[in-house]
Amino acid sequence: MLEVFKKQTDSEPKWLLSNPGPFEGDRVLLIRKIEEDWVQVLMPIRPHGTLAWVPRDSVSITEHKAKVIVDKYSGLLEGWQDGELLFRESFISGSDKHPTPLGDFYINEINQGGDEMLEDALVGITAFSKSIDSTAEGDPAIAFLVKESNEGSDGLNTRGCIRVSTEVLKLLTRLPLGTPVQIVG
Repeated sequence: MLEVFKKQTDSEPKWLLSNPGPFEGDRVLLIRKIEEDWVQVLMPIRPHGTLAWVPRDSVSITEHKAKVIVDKYSGLLEGWQDGELLFRESFISGSDKHPTPLGDFYINEINQGGDEMLEDALVGITAFSKSIDSTAEGDPAIAFLVKESNEGSDGLNTRGCIRVSTEVLKLLTRLPLGTPVQIVG
């Protein structure tokens, strides 16, 4: 378990995060600030944007030069790695009833699916729907899915997830866990 503190001065952790987990592989958190004994991280919880602290000696730090930008205003999605544009394309996102949330998130799950069609593939991010209630399985997470998916859609829109082409989903599955995802618009 990874102990996470609301403030550096707290004597007890506010949160305990499974490690590894919650999916296959190591627990990944996006770093916001590094200090001598502490690392400030963006938490994968509601409300979006929650910051917290972990003791520096309880984590390993890896730097990746990748990012994804989802611009709901222009309708374009861009992916970058090592300063190189990997893709730019239009996408389908949430409806008025189930909007895709805005904010700074990161990739925390990569499921490559079972076959070449990527029907079950998804790239999960730390964003959660603001219009769908939590269930016994947890908060309703937002993910990148193939456009051909039937993810609870009303027409072409989704319940907050982001639909992309099969080619872009394949490229997204190759980005490292922890890749920042900024949704603007």
